[in-house]
Amino acid sequence: MDGMAVNEARLALEVKSVREEDAFGRHFSIEVAGTEVAERFEAALEELRRRMSLPGFRKGKVPRGVVESRFGREVRADVAERLLPEAVRQVIEERGLHPIGEPHAHELAFREDGTLAFDLHLDVRPEFTPADPRGIKLDKVVHPVGDEDVERVIEELRDRVARIDVVDRPAAPGDLVTIDLAELGAGQVPILGRKQLGVRLPLIAGTVPQSWIDALTGRRAGETAVVDVPAPEPGAGGLPHAAGARYHQLAVKQVEAKSLPELDDAFATRIGAPTVAELRIRLRRQLEAEEEDRAQRAVERELLDRLAAGMTFEIPDRLVNPAADRIYGRVMAQMPDLPQAERERVAVEARTVALAELKRELVLGAVAGQQRIEVSQAEADAELTRIETLERQLGEPRRVRSGSERVDRVERLQAALRERKVLKYLVDTADVQVVQQSATRKRIVTPYDP
Repeated sequence: MDGMAVNEARLALEVKSVREEDAFGRHFSIEVAGTEVAERFEAALEELRRRMSLPGFRKGKVPRGVVESRFGREVRADVAERLLPEAVRQVIEERGLHPIGEPHAHELAFREDGTLAFDLHLDVRPEFTPADPRGIKLDKVVHPVGDEDVERVIEELRDRVARIDVVDRPAAPGDLVTIDLAELGAGQVPILGRKQLGVRLPLIAGTVPQSWIDALTGRRAGETAVVDVPAPEPGAGGLPHAAGARYHQLAVKQVEAKSLPELDDAFATRIGAPTVAELRIRLRRQLEAEEEDRAQRAVERELLDRLAAGMTFEIPDRLVNPAADRIYGRVMAQMPDLPQAERERVAVEARTVALAELKRELVLGAVAGQQRIEVSQAEADAELTRIETLERQLGEPRRVRSGSERVDRVERLQAALRERKVLKYLVDTADVQVVQQSATRKRIVTPYDP
């Protein structure tokens, strides 16, 4: 809720007690005054009465007592639901807290005097003084873009727009082969339920296991190959297999060949450049920009990790686990058939990544507070205008956002802009040198910020 606009109208509330659960957790007991609740209740009841019509009464003329007797409980619950976020926000603002995650209100109760009482659990950014970035030396490793990198991208572009034709010949490297895949156990007996039909595979090294490429090369439609279940190969794809699977049966259904377009100015025009020479220039610039961005993100992460090493508190599981679960869920959505052993490895890695990301967020927040790095409303509004202009230029449909949606978007932009400012401060302050690194040499070429 950093950067949140403070409400002008303040609620009449009182924080009765505060308890620290650990470095992050805070437990508040809060009461909203009965006069505040009564005022909100009466306003909500009157609004309902004006809109209501009941048999025997004209619209807006139902007696207040009738409305309260019939709908008082629901109105009171609605008032509480509306008051809670206001009260939570006010407590956060008045105490200068920096929440992590969503606040959790519970033990909600109306007292006899009309007071609304509830407990609030909140995880906040703990006090943390990062090390001085001036004492940190880092290399920003930039890999030079070579001619071979440009040609690789050109070949990928040619492949993307290639014509694909079904051919009546044996499969060759580079072809697309459609197979029915069955998993076989001992004695090459099919494993029930482990068959996939119409799997389309490119016979390209690093894309599928090399043993599959070797087995399928030279096979025609209608022919079958059986191969051992391969050990995982670095960078190779393929389909996860069931426990107990010892062989793959690959039944060729169709062979397709790619016809790449000629590398000429007509192809370049198709991609968006007037000539092949200009296409190469543009691709080199794009690759250099992507490499610069990758190197920048890498040095920022390393710098944050170095600063996070000075934390003396443990981050509780209640904060790490939800983030790890989200990462794990994204991986499982992409690879739902991973075997159990791989799932366990992914779960461990997801937790490691989540913990590192949380530590980086804490460092960013601590540095922002320490250096008083903020983003003004004008800066956020200007960034939103720039983004909306870009969206219109890209032809995205214009969406009418409610006031609250726009406020939320501006707050997210403020957080993103503040993060950019903090990262710039850290990298500019630390001793960062740009290093050009290739497979054969590594040399310092220039300071980070010339």
